Amino acid sequence: MRVKYLLLASTVLIFFTILTFPMKGVVIFIPNDNISVLGSSGFWWKGQIYSLNIDEQNLGTVSLALDFSGLLSKKIKFKVNQKNSFLISSGYLSKSFKDWELEDVQFKLDLTQSTLQSLIYSSEGYIEKLIFNNKGCVEARGKISSKVSDIFGLFSRDLLLSSSITCKEDSIYGIFQAKDKEVLNGYFSLDVNYHYKMEAYSQKLNSKLSELQKLKFNLSPSIKAEGSLSELVSSLRQ
Repeated sequence: MRVKYLLLASTVLIFFTILTFPMKGVVIFIPNDNISVLGSSGFWWKGQIYSLNIDEQNLGTVSLALDFSGLLSKKIKFKVNQKNSFLISSGYLSKSFKDWELEDVQFKLDLTQSTLQSLIYSSEGYIEKLIFNNKGCVEARGKISSKVSDIFGLFSRDLLLSSSITCKEDSIYGIFQAKDKEVLNGYFSLDVNYHYKMEAYSQKLNSKLSELQKLKFNLSPSIKAEGSLSELVSSLRQ
């Protein structure tokens, strides 16, 4: 009988220890080579992380709450809310044995009051699902709309672009276009190492070049960009 009570007391003690394990204890195990935090509060299953920096990009305050429904799928699943001065997002983050997964993510980006100088000054979207691992993108479904500033004066107005995302060759791949596809359309990709590629086409720009150069044949002029997303954001802050 004494052994039974000892086992029961040990079980209760272990359960209580796990239940009351603080978020700051979890933060200790975060790799500090590319991730840092200012502080935290609450418990591992429901708490907040303050000033979360990933690759020197400050995500602001991140709130986490354990979703027990993930255990049915053999995943650790959290409801996540994130907020900083220009980006607000919410959704579900899960970790299975092999993959990370984002589900039901809504976000809104507003750079109108930010020091960041960008062609895109606002964006919002919905990511139904994004599964990835250390090799790259596994599955992606989502829609994004963005307002783009016409700083080059090519289109006589700012543009509203819509895009959809999927996976292609282990990268997140998206196709975007303006309401009038001939005005602007293109694609972008982002791999697991934050390396991006973007190419945009414009039939209107093609017509202007043809008129200026008196060309008798059709061209497919494009604007191309490629590089590190982290370096791009850092350069915009300067």
